[in-house]
Amino acid sequence: MVAPLTDLHVTHAHSGIMSSRLAERWMEKCLLPSIPYRSVLLLDSWCGFNSMKLLRPVTRKKLEVVTFPLRTTGQLQPLDLFFNRQPKCFLRKLQDEIRLKHSDFTISIRNNLLKIANFTQNQFQAPRFAPLIQRGFYELEIVTTKPTLDTPAEFCFNPTVGKDKCEACTILNVYSITSSKTINKLTTIPYLF
Repeated sequence: MVAPLTDLHVTHAHSGIMSSRLAERWMEKCLLPSIPYRSVLLLDSWCGFNSMKLLRPVTRKKLEVVTFPLRTTGQLQPLDLFFNRQPKCFLRKLQDEIRLKHSDFTISIRNNLLKIANFTQNQFQAPRFAPLIQRGFYELEIVTTKPTLDTPAEFCFNPTVGKDKCEACTILNVYSITSSKTINKLTTIPYLF
């Protein structure tokens, strides 16, 4: 049984690999309900995405699906240019902090990994991190103003930076979580920023 998660959709594949069927399910259950009418979705050239474009809900929602040519995603996908490495850095830093300060918390247990991933996803939804996505568009020269930002790893794990810059923080910042007894409650903490 998987712990209840607020920001992740967890499923499985018998092969352990993403399939067209799983991609379609993700499109219908996760993406389409959360996006506005007439949105644009940028995808890489994986052939499994082709069937998603033909789904009726995609047509009804007037979702425009743009597929990048083979081997160009790293140069054309705004998220690949800056954003996608940020959750990896954040997760690595969070796991290091947990290992250092909470040796009794076993990260490798599936539910604990999911709690940490859910917590990370929750943090990246905070409005203060929107410039992370905008940065990719700047790198592609689609916009000309370079967004100012602190990366989540810089902001969230430095108690002086996070405390000084975050006026909306009403509960805890990540630094407080990793240095307190709340580590087992990762799924109960709302936006911290």
